[in-house]
Amino acid sequence: MFNVFFTISYISLMFLIRILDEIEEVLGCHRHVEYEDLGKLQYLDQTLKEGLRMHPPVGTTQRVMQKEDSFRGYKLPAKTCVVISHYIIQKSAEFWESPDVFDPDRFSPVRKESISQAKYFPFSLGPRSCIGKTLAQFEAKVLMARVLREFKFELLPGQTAKVIENLTMRPRDGVICTLTHRK
Repeated sequence: MFNVFFTISYISLMFLIRILDEIEEVLGCHRHVEYEDLGKLQYLDQTLKEGLRMHPPVGTTQRVMQKEDSFRGYKLPAKTCVVISHYIIQKSAEFWESPDVFDPDRFSPVRKESISQAKYFPFSLGPRSCIGKTLAQFEAKVLMARVLREFKFELLPGQTAKVIENLTMRPRDGVICTLTHRK
């Protein structure tokens, strides 16, 4: 859930207005987010995906080569352990235009078709990808919709966007903020 609050901390006023307008349009006077609402929260989904691009829950994935192969001119023997960095690939200028800029429109319906799994995989790839990724994204969208609708966030000064990686990635300094009720 740190990633949700990390994402929320990136949301500027411009993005926030769009998100809040969408939440109001979809939820109206309903207090709770229903399953049917999740698919309608398109911009919120784009914002979550951009947050996961910039701060994936897990920084790296390890795989063992089943057979000999080559990569960029390097020969990789069978049984070689290969570490793939979600964090580096998803923030690489080789794959992303302005990779350090938070831009939810990268994942708009028009542009998302150009994003291959080779450059965006916050929950890993293939048969060993995270079994809980769909549930995690549902929970994150519900949490973001509820929290953003009800509270204003203000990050406390002196925090950085530096991360710490153990089993998962998280903000080194946490995400310390002041919450103020909106209504």
